[in-house]
Amino acid sequence: YLKRPAYEAPMLEPHLLSTCNQLWLSSPDFSETIEKLPLSSDEIQLIETFRQQGYVVIESGISDEHIATTVNELQGKYTDAASGHTEPSRVLDAWEFNPQVKAIAGAPEVLKTLELLYQRRPIPFQTLNFMYGTQQAAHSDLIHFNSEPLGFMCGAWVAFEATDSGNGPLFYYEGSHRLPYYDYFSLGIKPGDKDSYRQYEDKICELIRQHGLIKKQLHLKKGQCVIWAANLLHGGSPITETGRTRYSQVTHYYFENCYYYQPGYSDPQLGRFALKDITNLATGEKVPHTYRGRTIKASDFGPGFWEKTFPRLSHHVKAAQNRGLSETWGRLGRKVKRRLASQN
Repeated sequence: YLKRPAYEAPMLEPHLLSTCNQLWLSSPDFSETIEKLPLSSDEIQLIETFRQQGYVVIESGISDEHIATTVNELQGKYTDAASGHTEPSRVLDAWEFNPQVKAIAGAPEVLKTLELLYQRRPIPFQTLNFMYGTQQAAHSDLIHFNSEPLGFMCGAWVAFEATDSGNGPLFYYEGSHRLPYYDYFSLGIKPGDKDSYRQYEDKICELIRQHGLIKKQLHLKKGQCVIWAANLLHGGSPITETGRTRYSQVTHYYFENCYYYQPGYSDPQLGRFALKDITNLATGEKVPHTYRGRTIKASDFGPGFWEKTFPRLSHHVKAAQNRGLSETWGRLGRKVKRRLASQN
């Protein structure tokens, strides 16, 4: 595995892709777009499975030897305790010091599948390695990481050993990826409060009950990888057999041609985004934030940004200024999004 050539993303044909500023899998022209792409029957089946289920399970192509080396090299490197444990059993961004972790995040088979599913080049930006199951409550990854256009983010979890009902396997709620995107604002939670995330978990539990969603476990073989959509509600099942490990690695990916932000520190309704600095851990390169083909930065979100980007909308800015409203960029942003939707 370590001798395999680096994955080289093929150039996508822009005229074949969805023209909508959203995930092509949920765009109005999905059926038309997929017919134009030169895909095999197996690739079409994989895309349809991901679209319907919100996740797919693939063979990662990562060897048992590579997994064993990674597990051994991370012994003594864990820094945080997983839920229900007192000893350190989790390490964030081990790719920064461990080449095995970095190679797994850039596994060619995983990157190839991600590009197929999202039709954009994937950007691995964060790794988490675990000794035990997290026993984490249900959540959507979009509460932690989001993008504009919405949803160009996902997780890929590689099993370093087989998972079953005893060692805290991943669980998910069937069909939950089709739910609306719920952030702190839509759930009536104030970002930044001490218990904001606990309130979020409680609200998600209530939504699950209201929608009658069905909870299912994912039992994976060693070396298999599950890729899930950002809005799929998932978490970690209880560890019912005390002391059993669940060695694994999850890598979080963004995709090119977006801007990337942290919802927990943002207020999109007012046009305030906590942009997240992204490094493509596979290449070591900084990833620019882009909007409508131009590079942007945090200071762009304020007076002058929207009228420079969309001159024909400048009269909205002037009208807002004449009314003495200094915090109207979120409202203007929504106008822009509606205009974008009508133009595209």
